Amino acid sequence: MRTLIRSRFRSGEIAARAGSLLVLGLVGIASWAEAQPANRLLNPEFDDVLAPWVSSGGLAAVDADDCPGSGSANVPFSLPFLNSYVAQCVEVSAGETLHASMRALSSRALVAGLFRFVFQSGPGCTGDELETIDSELTPLDTTWIRFHGSAVVPAGAASVGVLVSFGSVLSSAQANIWADRAWLGSQPLLFFDGFENNATCRWSATIAD
Repeated sequence: MRTLIRSRFRSGEIAARAGSLLVLGLVGIASWAEAQPANRLLNPEFDDVLAPWVSSGGLAAVDADDCPGSGSANVPFSLPFLNSYVAQCVEVSAGETLHASMRALSSRALVAGLFRFVFQSGPGCTGDELETIDSELTPLDTTWIRFHGSAVVPAGAASVGVLVSFGSVLSSAQANIWADRAWLGSQPLLFFDGFENNATCRWSATIAD
């Protein structure tokens, strides 16, 4: 009888501990999830329309993950202009660090992408231009490549024009560029979570860039 009681007690103790660990785990996950920053860019997946992005090109049906109903910005370039862009204005606070990323696909090599942050003193990218910060050039290719940029918001800035520019490197040949999956946040990108809207096509069993 004592053995049976001890066994039941231990089983109950294990179950209680397991329950406590589960609760703590769920609380930890919830806290972690709440701590993730929001994407500051609107329409980052270029779904159905190009707006509110301003672009040198237009909307394309090509999608970085072949997601139904989603597209990309098509920003080709050719002589006499050897660059193209997509841009969006975002409200900011002085002193914060912005982390940006985007995926891009090129019809040829010898093409690069970069982020340009144009900080303005007024909301909606109005007022004086306080500072312009460019990220490093990232070579693009004929497969989808993610590139990144970051900048610290200067004192007095109320908004920033985030311009994603694509240009030719060592070649004057025309190129077709597709841009997709944009990110701007207070932390670097971790996941593009599409489970809320059933967009599981953006998840894969393999690790990608």
